[in-house]
Amino acid sequence: MGFVSHGLIVIAVAVIFAWMWRSSRSERATPESGRMLFPAALAIRIFVWAFGIVLAFLVAFTTYRHRPQEWWVPCAFFGFFALVPFMYPPLLVVDVDGVETRGRFGRTRKILWPDVTSLQYNTCNRQFKIRDRHGHTVTHAGFNVDGETFRKEVQRCTRLPMKVL
Repeated sequence: MGFVSHGLIVIAVAVIFAWMWRSSRSERATPESGRMLFPAALAIRIFVWAFGIVLAFLVAFTTYRHRPQEWWVPCAFFGFFALVPFMYPPLLVVDVDGVETRGRFGRTRKILWPDVTSLQYNTCNRQFKIRDRHGHTVTHAGFNVDGETFRKEVQRCTRLPMKVL
């Protein structure tokens, strides 16, 4: 592969990540009775599913089309395929009691409003972190929807100053 094809790959990856980032800022949170849901953006969901399908195809393809001395190739693709569910950002829920994060495999963590000790906002990567007195954190990364509303709701409920990094 020449310099031009490597450059095209870099440009394609940059365009895909920019699309995902813009999608997370343009979508809005889902209000329900007494709470607001902040799921992963549609672009992230599409990307994770497409990435998983491509890796599943590569596992199947390399399993049947590899040389005996290249046994490690399907194993490597299977290892990457096994990590795909961990790429998916958790669902964030802001309700009257506190803020909750719900992971893919049933793992939940809830921080109650009286337990919140600090709020941090990183302007470079637009991550908003909530810390409690037990050391737990909930992070609204750039790939969940409506970061501005999430930040305003948390500040309204906690009334704590936000540390800007």
